[in-house]
Amino acid sequence: MDKARKAGLGQNSWTKDELRAGFEKFKNINGRYPTSHEIDSFPYLPSARSIQRTFGGLVEIRQQVIP
Repeated sequence: MDKARKAGLGQNSWTKDELRAGFEKFKNINGRYPTSHEIDSFPYLPSARSIQRTFGGLVEIRQQVIP
């Protein structure tokens, strides 16, 4: 986890478009979409817990933003 996110200084709110871009960036680098543990350490996505609170969980947001 990067220092800013760890210190609670990350982005306050994320849009679905930003999440989509983050998931796609991870996929372009790794050839697959991230697990919840990988989401937590990837600086282009909010924490998995944040996704849970804001969007209803990883399964829900993946269905909404991943083609």
